[in-house]
Amino acid sequence: MMRLDKPQVVLAHGWAYTPQFFKPWLTLLATEQPELFASMDWCVLDSGYNTKPTPSVQIGDIRIPCLPSNTLQQALQHSSICVGIGHSMGFAKLLDHCLPEEKSWAHLVSLNGFTYFASTHPDQPGTPLRVLQRMLRRAQQDLPTVVEDFQTRSGGLELQDWNTQALLQDLEQLIALNCSMRLHSAQAMGTHIHCVYNTDDAIVPHNLTAGCFSTATETSALPGPHSDLMVAPHRYTSTESAVVEVLNQARTAAQANH
Repeated sequence: MMRLDKPQVVLAHGWAYTPQFFKPWLTLLATEQPELFASMDWCVLDSGYNTKPTPSVQIGDIRIPCLPSNTLQQALQHSSICVGIGHSMGFAKLLDHCLPEEKSWAHLVSLNGFTYFASTHPDQPGTPLRVLQRMLRRAQQDLPTVVEDFQTRSGGLELQDWNTQALLQDLEQLIALNCSMRLHSAQAMGTHIHCVYNTDDAIVPHNLTAGCFSTATETSALPGPHSDLMVAPHRYTSTESAVVEVLNQARTAAQANH
């Protein structure tokens, strides 16, 4: 009997978090939607913010591998249907793998993500550039305090032994980030873009979301803070959840290909 080609789901966490960010949601999904959970191949893109590498995320007796970004393309080659779910800056990192010469995504889901973050003039949505530059200077002097402040505003705390170099490097990249063209390129290649945002997000305001994802395939709003997926995973495991709908669409496509 031919083996069913499972969709490959790649999860990407945001700045100042680790692959463990997704553990509460994955644990609940495996409990409430066991058939759906088992019908996917999972991996997590690890940005290396923890000084101790995370080889995997344990969900019951399943070990979900954590991969550095330079090995992601190899992982994507094993499936004809690839789904990316990115939280915050993690969404932009998934867009890095939407280049024309590389494998395209079937679906990309933004959880409070963005294509740019810094506002360079008063009428542009986003965090003012001077505020981010001040945050970078503070982080260079006292990174743990900046991370704690950021997580508090995000609504979810995760204590780790932080990798200073990786966090500072990505904070600098966040300031310069603009991947709007990559989003358009992904859509031109047939990728469905799904935007999920939280109405109480103190990090990514709604006007920034609206500006970044005006051409999204679908947009849905939920209550909760920036890191709502981690602190209220039940909102993302029901059959009505936009994230679960995307996974079901990918499963249906895989079954049709069989």
